[in-house]
Amino acid sequence: MSYDNENTTKSIENITITNSIMFALVMSNPANCKEMIERILGIKIVKLKIAESEKSITLNPFTKGTRLDIYAEDDEGTAYDIEMQAYTSTSDILAKRSRAYLSRLDGMREALPKGEDYGKLRKSYIIFVCSYDPFGLGLAKYEFATFCTENKDLELKDGARRIFLNAKGDTKTLSDELANLLKYIGGEEPSDEYTENLNTEVIKYRTDEGMGDALMTIEGLIKDASRISEAEGEARGRKEGIGIGRAEGIGIGELSAFCRMVKSGIISVKQAAESMNISVGEFRQRAGALL
Repeated sequence: MSYDNENTTKSIENITITNSIMFALVMSNPANCKEMIERILGIKIVKLKIAESEKSITLNPFTKGTRLDIYAEDDEGTAYDIEMQAYTSTSDILAKRSRAYLSRLDGMREALPKGEDYGKLRKSYIIFVCSYDPFGLGLAKYEFATFCTENKDLELKDGARRIFLNAKGDTKTLSDELANLLKYIGGEEPSDEYTENLNTEVIKYRTDEGMGDALMTIEGLIKDASRISEAEGEARGRKEGIGIGRAEGIGIGELSAFCRMVKSGIISVKQAAESMNISVGEFRQRAGALL
């Protein structure tokens, strides 16, 4: 993959907080993440802790271990998983991803201290910030809990919530704070101190030497890997079965993309190998002439 300097510069200037990597970088600042959660949920948090980097942001967008999201816990032990969703995905896929995230969220922490009863299981929130309407109803905020099929007034109070924000939705029923945030994410100019701060950080990362190029390269590689995976997987699938073909295609796309990141100086060979869960020697052997 090659990048024209002039076009790349223009593209870098157009990077906003809807870029999933940019979002993860900006939200890795606890103050930014804390206020975002407060605005979304309409609560006040005394203290918020962003999880360790290996739990929070892991750049491997080609496997089921993908993490371009932010994992955080507040002073009461409530866990939050927040992800930017800028590329259109069907509502059923998002729903199933949120289900997987809930399971993974509990697996990433000691959700229930040993010896405690289930009544003390801590709350969990999965939050997707979408640049489009994931359910097509025009709402700016879709919040889901679990209810009884036979009696919708009966809620299963399991402490889990899944929230999907729509930056293009009708914000009339939202608080001014959340409305301002969604309008900024949707492409409008910052309209309060918080969104000004977010925009300042976006500009900081965008203009940082090497960071803008890295953002564009990684974003391009994510798209390129998906295309390679699909094409190679489809061809392979015709010969050996869809399941095998898809897995093979994803592997080829993943390896190719990580080799390009290594050659571009974005990550080291060791980091690439760790992201693929293989040894450095095996990575070099698989890569061959790609490096």
